[in-house]
Amino acid sequence: MKTNPSHTRLALIDLWRGVLLVLISLLTLWYFTGNNMGAEFWTRRQFADLPPFQFWATLLASLAIPSIYILLGASIILFSKNKKWESWNTPKIARTMATRGVFLIALQFLIENPLRLLANFKFQGFSIQQINTGFEFYSSNLLYFGILSSLGFCLIFWSVFTKIRSKQLLAISVLLMGLGWAIINLKGLSNPNEAIYFRFLAIPGFTIPIKVGFALLPWMGLPGFGMVLARYYRKQPIQTLKITTILALVMLLVFVVLRWKNLYDDFTMRDNGLIGFFNFSKLPPSLSYIVLSASFGLTILYLSFHFIKKRTLVRDALIV
Repeated sequence: MKTNPSHTRLALIDLWRGVLLVLISLLTLWYFTGNNMGAEFWTRRQFADLPPFQFWATLLASLAIPSIYILLGASIILFSKNKKWESWNTPKIARTMATRGVFLIALQFLIENPLRLLANFKFQGFSIQQINTGFEFYSSNLLYFGILSSLGFCLIFWSVFTKIRSKQLLAISVLLMGLGWAIINLKGLSNPNEAIYFRFLAIPGFTIPIKVGFALLPWMGLPGFGMVLARYYRKQPIQTLKITTILALVMLLVFVVLRWKNLYDDFTMRDNGLIGFFNFSKLPPSLSYIVLSASFGLTILYLSFHFIKKRTLVRDALIV
């Protein structure tokens, strides 16, 4: 009887995504219970003022976020191949993934956002006068676009691209990320009355009635890289493991050069000391943040694929 090789791969990718989501959930829980994690926006650089343990815990959880986008892309390809094995057609696969994307968006607005509102009522020390400001207070919490809605939009978008070539996937990813950073550089981040569509597209912040933490761009470009890596792994697992290792080291080197030389980094420059070296912001994602997180995510993919390969060899040996 044939066994589907995608089952193990998909399960392990989902396991890693679950681990990373736990890290992010712990960070969110810390915030919800009234702990100041520092500002995440470029306009307020406060992370370095945190106690060392709190800073490094925040950094670790923050590095997990782009990894989730990369793993999301990998799981899209593996899910697609898995369902092809079960004779699903491409439209049915796309509909299923898009439905899951809608579910994530619903979780953002029906579960997380009400919890944010509750946290601000109970833990963040808002005065009665602040709460009585009314619409702005409620809309900034209830109409907040966070990581769940961002992942949902990514899942919907990339669900229709499972059949195109890897070079086209990479081109779309680079285009989306480049477009996001171009908009950020052209528009800047200091306009408190930024147009809503620019907030939603690329510039985090609050413009009545919405507050955007995770804009569509450049985050939406990340899953494409995971899709390409997963596709190559299915065809050439050993070579892909080597490439993944090299890419992780290259990304780490790029990060060190960017921070050490204070090169272009989307308005974020290095502070003094070790904490200052890693004190970059993630909303919107700076270049240093993306390349270091990419190295982190590629390392996780390497560990995942290496474990799959080792487990497969052991299983085959036992069968023989």
